[in-house]
Amino acid sequence: MSDVFPTVGTIRSPVMSHGTAVYEFNNGADDEIMIAEPTWTHDVEELAGDNRYETAGLIVDRTWRFGSADVVIATGANFPDALGAGALAGQMNVPLVLTDGAHLSPKAADTLLDLGVNDDVIVIGGPTAISDTVITEIEDLLPSYDSPIRRIAGDDRYQTAAAIADQVAGLGGVQEPYGFVCTGLNYPDALAASSMAYALGIPIYLVQGESVPQALIEQMLDNGVTIPLIVGGTGAVSQAIEDQLLAEPAFEDVWRVWGSDRYATATELASFAQHVFEFGASGVCVATGQSFPDALAGGQLAGNRYAPLLLTATTGLSPATHDWFVENADLETIRSVTFLGGPVAISPDVRADIDALLH
Repeated sequence: MSDVFPTVGTIRSPVMSHGTAVYEFNNGADDEIMIAEPTWTHDVEELAGDNRYETAGLIVDRTWRFGSADVVIATGANFPDALGAGALAGQMNVPLVLTDGAHLSPKAADTLLDLGVNDDVIVIGGPTAISDTVITEIEDLLPSYDSPIRRIAGDDRYQTAAAIADQVAGLGGVQEPYGFVCTGLNYPDALAASSMAYALGIPIYLVQGESVPQALIEQMLDNGVTIPLIVGGTGAVSQAIEDQLLAEPAFEDVWRVWGSDRYATATELASFAQHVFEFGASGVCVATGQSFPDALAGGQLAGNRYAPLLLTATTGLSPATHDWFVENADLETIRSVTFLGGPVAISPDVRADIDALLH
């Protein structure tokens, strides 16, 4: 149910190696190197902690095994700030760490130490989202850290998202002509776009109601966005907003990707990523669509793999998600599945259903 999307702009392919390659050196005169064919397995793994911050920390551990001097930090208590923060972290090629807003979560503290953070720390949101206490605790935790911790914040979630988008564009400019336009009132659609936002540094702009401020349109153009990409149906982002964007002559086009529900929208975005950005399906991540924390952190893992982040209902595999697995399993493109969150988030029945589709 997505709009038709042509191939526009530069498509960046991921630099990834899948499977097991065996290298054999021939000691003959030509010193040839022979590489065996990849061996594929349908691996299934779970990244789950006792709470949202434990799970987020495990996702960072899995994604950033060799550490990072820099980090972006957002609250895990709400979704708007972390949605935009994923695009910034991806553009900077750094981890996104989630913490409680009042105090630095224990797992977040452990993650910062394990990463070896000692350079640039960026906090998303004002003191209401991430308190000054958290900043002091980070400074005390990292004794060798002597740079000022930077905040990126606006007066509300919409202005914070816009401020993050400016930062993304400022890091060498938006490398794709797209900017995601998502509702700021709910999380599922933007969550499903988060792997693309992270992988490609595509900014996320949050909107509401029946119109977009002209200042935001001008900012999108200044940021290098020439094709706004609306995520979700008209119940999420109104037709009036789409019409307003279409009426802006400086935009080359306006696209909308959507499905009949949040789960179908996620699979439509996965298809979009596969066709337009040449994403793969081999490292697909799955999170519940009934809450946001696991997927907030999981966008970086999926984005790092150039793979989709799919959503499902907790107790039953959603039909659209089921159909996506059937199609891609038939194409033999799925090599591994990572479940984000424990059985309370994604039930054993859902896991069993997905596992059965892979074999």
